[in-house]
Amino acid sequence: MFIALSIQATDWNKVSIPVSGVKDMTFLKIDDNICYAFVISGTYPNYTSNVLKTSNGGDTWNTITQTGLNMGDNVIKAIAKGNNLYVISSEGMYKSTDNGATWTAITNSQISGVNKPGDICVDGDTIYVACPAMGIYSSSDDFATLTPLKNNLSFAGTTCVSKINGVLYTATSANVWRLSGTTWTAEIGNGIPAGGGLNILQITEVNGRYYLSDATKGIYTSTDGKIWTAIA
Repeated sequence: MFIALSIQATDWNKVSIPVSGVKDMTFLKIDDNICYAFVISGTYPNYTSNVLKTSNGGDTWNTITQTGLNMGDNVIKAIAKGNNLYVISSEGMYKSTDNGATWTAITNSQISGVNKPGDICVDGDTIYVACPAMGIYSSSDDFATLTPLKNNLSFAGTTCVSKINGVLYTATSANVWRLSGTTWTAEIGNGIPAGGGLNILQITEVNGRYYLSDATKGIYTSTDGKIWTAIA
């Protein structure tokens, strides 16, 4: 079983899913009714990659019989661009053009390691990929070509990427970075702890506020994406 949010954060309904032994799960919301769940089940080394879909806001879930998607032991992120679905996992990056039924591994010979990115986001026609030890790349032609967005970015260990209010954000083990034009600006000293050792999992925006989560240092918030305050 897992719990689905309904109406308010204090109003939860328990629903059943057609998968047992869940190890990892991530969601991709398409609209108020349609949502995908990418679920890893089983035990090492015999994990199973499951794709579930709801068309009624999470009340019931059905298994999509899929081929080609291998999520390994960790499903990291799922996004949608138009009618295409994209998933990144511990085994690489995959694309589906038929609502999750068949999947194709995405590779690109431009850079080593792009097939196993740490994060992915979409903004309009452009997809941004964070590749650990390789930096940030963008593509507007479905990965036929990739454009490096390195410039002055110290890209060792880029862990995440987000496009918020027209500004691209990423993070490394030492800094949070914000792309203005063609120049990356480091946010260390603006409320983010200095000294390295960062492991930032996500930078996002909710109701006009920015949020940053770090695996060891907690959660930070900001009103402008520049000055951050610890909240947990």
